[in-house]
Amino acid sequence: MPTLAEQLGAYAADLQYEDLPPAVIHQAKRMIIDSLGCALGGFDSEPTRIALAQAATVTSTEPATILCTGQQTSPDLAVFANGVMIRYLDYNDGYIGREAGHPSDSIAALLSAAEIGRADGRELIVATDKETPYIDRLRNAFRRRPGIIVERLDLETDQALDLARYSFDTVTCINVLEHTSDDEAALKRVNQLLTDGG
Repeated sequence: MPTLAEQLGAYAADLQYEDLPPAVIHQAKRMIIDSLGCALGGFDSEPTRIALAQAATVTSTEPATILCTGQQTSPDLAVFANGVMIRYLDYNDGYIGREAGHPSDSIAALLSAAEIGRADGRELIVATDKETPYIDRLRNAFRRRPGIIVERLDLETDQALDLARYSFDTVTCINVLEHTSDDEAALKRVNQLLTDGG
């Protein structure tokens, strides 16, 4: 009998645009458009200028595009700059559950992943709907692309340290630390993931 993780993974891998109810498709489109509008509003901010300047220092053989500029940079810095724009005004979507959050925080990463993977709008909508299970689908999509590794990272547990095998020189956290129970411990784990001088 498949484990729950295997069932979720299979569901995510098999999920197609046609499987989504119209209300879910509408909400996903709304979230993407809302995020793009927030990015336009945050484009002239000082944090965005800093993020753009940082992104301009890097080129990539697998580049991703920064919103509002057309500038290309490494995928991680495109996600960072786009995420700064999307979140600067803090007008993006929100929900209150066991904890508050912004589902659209994942939009910047999904836009870059969709661009690099040459995904169409329908695949982006599927990814927006199923952020967590979509990791397996992204991993499968990028399995033959050197230099792109898809992993899930939980900075609240020492299991995060398993990723040190990748020898990171940079770790970018966007809207992460304020959601951790111990931000100092999370930052220590981030530091342990970095190579010397990272």
